[in-house]
Amino acid sequence: MMNASVSFGQWLKQRRKALELTREALAQRIGCAVVTLNKIEADERRPSHQLAELFSEHLNIPLDERPAFISFARAKAGKNGALENPLFHSPTNLPAPPNLLIGRTADVAALRKQLLQPQTRLLTLTGPPGIGKTRLALQLAAEVREDFLDGVFLVSLAPVTDATLVFTTCASTLGVPEGGPQTPLERLKTFLREKQILLVLDNFEQVLAAAAHIADLLAACPWLKLLVTSRAPLRIRPERQFPVTPLALPDLVQLPDADTVSQYSAVALFLERAQAVTPEFALTEANAETVVAICARLDGLPLAIELISARIKLLHPAQLLERLSGGLMLRSDGPRDLEPRHRTLNAAIEWSYQLLDLEEQTLFRRLGVFVGGWTLKAVETICMQNLSLDPVDGLASLLDKNLIRREAQSDGGPRFAMLETIREYALQQFGLSGEAELISKQYVAYFAALAEAHNLEFDGLQPKLTWDLQEAEHANFRAALMWCQNAGDSETLLRLASSLRDFWSRRGHMREASVWLADALARSRDVVHTKLSVHAYQRLRATALEELGLIDQWLGDLDAAQSHTDESVALWRELGDQPALAEAISVYGMVFVLRADVERARPLLEESLALFRTLNNLSGISLTIYFLGTLAYLQGETQQADQLWEESTISTSAAGDVWQLASILAQHAMVALDQHDYEQARARLVKSLTLFREMGESWQVIHALEVTASLAALQAQQSMDSESRLLRSARIFGAAERLRDISGALVLSFQGRSYERGVATLRAQLDQALLAESWAEGRSMTLNEAVAYALSGIDTAGEAEAPSE
Repeated sequence: MMNASVSFGQWLKQRRKALELTREALAQRIGCAVVTLNKIEADERRPSHQLAELFSEHLNIPLDERPAFISFARAKAGKNGALENPLFHSPTNLPAPPNLLIGRTADVAALRKQLLQPQTRLLTLTGPPGIGKTRLALQLAAEVREDFLDGVFLVSLAPVTDATLVFTTCASTLGVPEGGPQTPLERLKTFLREKQILLVLDNFEQVLAAAAHIADLLAACPWLKLLVTSRAPLRIRPERQFPVTPLALPDLVQLPDADTVSQYSAVALFLERAQAVTPEFALTEANAETVVAICARLDGLPLAIELISARIKLLHPAQLLERLSGGLMLRSDGPRDLEPRHRTLNAAIEWSYQLLDLEEQTLFRRLGVFVGGWTLKAVETICMQNLSLDPVDGLASLLDKNLIRREAQSDGGPRFAMLETIREYALQQFGLSGEAELISKQYVAYFAALAEAHNLEFDGLQPKLTWDLQEAEHANFRAALMWCQNAGDSETLLRLASSLRDFWSRRGHMREASVWLADALARSRDVVHTKLSVHAYQRLRATALEELGLIDQWLGDLDAAQSHTDESVALWRELGDQPALAEAISVYGMVFVLRADVERARPLLEESLALFRTLNNLSGISLTIYFLGTLAYLQGETQQADQLWEESTISTSAAGDVWQLASILAQHAMVALDQHDYEQARARLVKSLTLFREMGESWQVIHALEVTASLAALQAQQSMDSESRLLRSARIFGAAERLRDISGALVLSFQGRSYERGVATLRAQLDQALLAESWAEGRSMTLNEAVAYALSGIDTAGEAEAPSE
């Protein structure tokens, strides 16, 4: 079909005529200019790979011959062809790449595919300062150069601040002759109308007013494509946006080995740039975590990593991380051949800051007070004083300019955050504004009230939503607590710490809860002046003492638990608050349960139970019966514990407290193990683990995992696949051990019997090397992975028969 004695241009002309197609008709079908087709038929140009593919489709080339056809079309002209330069390249002014582009291979491939789609006319790379938009655009432009017969040209708009000069700059870059009555835009339209060309418009954010005329230019020039970099989108109809994301980072919580870490793009960039100034620098097992922490602190921003990695010449990674804030982060100098706005991160962000109007600048710097993000309500309450700017409009503008980002929130509402590097700049401006103290006070007041509102609105049937919302604000709560410490506001410190106790414990932050509550109580002991009445202040202290006593129990510090709870009970008796007193006595009684001091535990629990029954407090009744069941279990009275925990299960279900129900079910499963009723144990554990998973609970679920592990170990004795069950048990025990290490929670006295039986069975029946290996595998699991793994195997746990008595 293809005659090697003719050039491709000659062949194309013959084929077009054989198909009775005019040049205009074929050009329209394949999406190119008629003048371009003329040049190809005259062998003055060779088609791009994309055009060659379109020719093969519209000239009816059989599928199996298309690779050969494309090679023919793209090859240099033969001796009889008119193409004088067989190594022709499309014209360009693109600069040579300064260094290797790291971590953007997938982005370049996706962008190339998008840009070369016929319907794509304008592709905008958006992102925050320092994300690498320009470098990515230049790499993409270089790779598609041969797909644009009339060239690929970079138009730098960084020096241009007047939108009316955009088209003058484009025309000057392309060498469009000046003169005549036409405007620069009209001259550009005339010049580009029949050209297949790609213009790279770099740094469009400060000339956004020209966006509407960009739409006019595209409409007048059907073969023109634009690749734009901008910190804000152009918001015109032809635009397709591509948000450029930070470089990839490994998970600091579960860090892989150094070789794997070095493959992550953020770390790879750090290494490449660090070795450029310190060739002997290497990533090792000893410094990998620190290097990852540095890259994470820099948000995976290429510019920030490039600037900071050069400091390896002066500081080793640990020293660098320690100093990585404020001045070092924002003002570290880059290479002298960079544009001034890219020589420091401060200059890069300053560029965007100066493009904001005065009210947007005020809002931006006030947002620096938030740690880890914020909600719209928080902004409305804290940040809008003396501003006429609508908060939604203000956030939308900052979002468009990539100075903030939007994140998902568990309740479906909008949540926003800043990259930490940008927040450092915002804080710098915030400190210079003279309004830091006022806004900070509003910030603390808001988060103290929010924590108290979460407690008041807590829904025992759906606790996950509340805990998820508190988890999202955890960094803000911590910052508010620290502000109270520094400002000497012990009352707000105590209020806030007391309000967070349930969240802290349920989500596995018990050591943190202990530290904050103890500090708040110590600071408030001798307070004379307070906004609260003496009565209200004493109630606040009594509540905090009880909460700290309960945390002390879980952490295994029974002396501290007894002291704090004793003081709490005394205060509640003095205040005469019967519901609060009943709860405090119940918690106090549990201290002695854990001490196995029956003579002191039982009277306290019975007193509490009587008070709760008088008050008709169903939740309190079920909790105290649960404690009495725990006392019976510790005494070896399994039958009585079984009855009491069954009664507590029924009343807790009626009260609608799913967390307490899940906890009791895990305890109750221990009785079933003692009775060799493995099916009952399985059923209780499935329900317990499922409830904990649905809640996102991180503390009592550890015990449920341990009982599940014991069940697997004990069942292995009657199973045909005993080794697999033993290995599963070891992995779950390993996962639970690591979770206890993280939370600080100990195996309590009443939990020990089940735990020790399971571990002893493993040690007796499983090869020690296999046990150690499987245990270590479990320690590598996350909480969610461990719960899923436990549930995936527990459904078959009931298949083994219980041993005969």
